[in-house]
Amino acid sequence: MADIDEVKIRKYYSKIYKFVYMQVKNREDAQDITQEVFYQYFDKNIVFPDVEREKAWLFTVARNKCKNHWRTCWYRKIFDEMENISEPKDISENEYERKEDAFYVVSCVSKLPYKYREIIHLFYYENMSIEKISKITGKNKSTIQTQLDRGRKLLKKIMIK
Repeated sequence: MADIDEVKIRKYYSKIYKFVYMQVKNREDAQDITQEVFYQYFDKNIVFPDVEREKAWLFTVARNKCKNHWRTCWYRKIFDEMENISEPKDISENEYERKEDAFYVVSCVSKLPYKYREIIHLFYYENMSIEKISKITGKNKSTIQTQLDRGRKLLKKIMIK
């Protein structure tokens, strides 16, 4: 059983962590929430009919745990900046610039309101379809599409500033 648990963690941990990190914007909180997601997953010992339902369940639990996180009073602070980028000596200048650009995009996405940030992350970073996002969030497909469009427009404004 432990081998199966390790396989599941290796398969999903980084995806769930990245999703949670984009929501809570704090490394320690993201690690804690991600661990809680997996604890709940293994505690419930659910058998899923397919991989997609398993993945959807994990993202749904992660989403709900992020919402609970934001409901607590002292977490309602404004995000100023993410981790500092330090230039490692063993990467090329182009690779460094690419990472710096990616950091800029992530920091701009993190400035979006939660409802847009969540949809954009699931759509672009997790490559989920609008239908899958609809199932995870419990929102209509048209609502997801509208929020995706509005999120893109808002992101463009943030990036131009």
